[in-house]
Parts: sequence; structure tokens; C-alpha cells
Amino acid sequence: MSIYPNITLVRGRARLTGGRGVIVDGRSYTAGKIVLAMGGHNWAPPIP
Repeated sequence: MSIYPNITLVRGRARLTGGRGVIVDGRSYTAGKIVLAMGGHNWAPPIP
């Protein structure tokens, strides 16, 4: 993310604390804007 100097990428289990805060793996962060990207993966159910 070096091309975006004002963005910090944090990976881990996150919990919003209200207002402008989030706790990620026990560490607290505050920011004007917070984006949570949950991720995912493709899955297709077995169809007979």
C-alpha cells in the first residue's frame, strides 16, 4: 500500500467500538474513515 501513504492496512479479527474506533486482535485504532473487508471464497454446493 506504499502508493497510498494515508492508508494503513491491518489484518486480523476486528470489532467496531463505536464512533470512529475499531479493535483488531486486541489493539485499538481510531480513524476518520474505517473500511472492513471481510474477504470470501467461491463455493458451489454438490448437485447430483
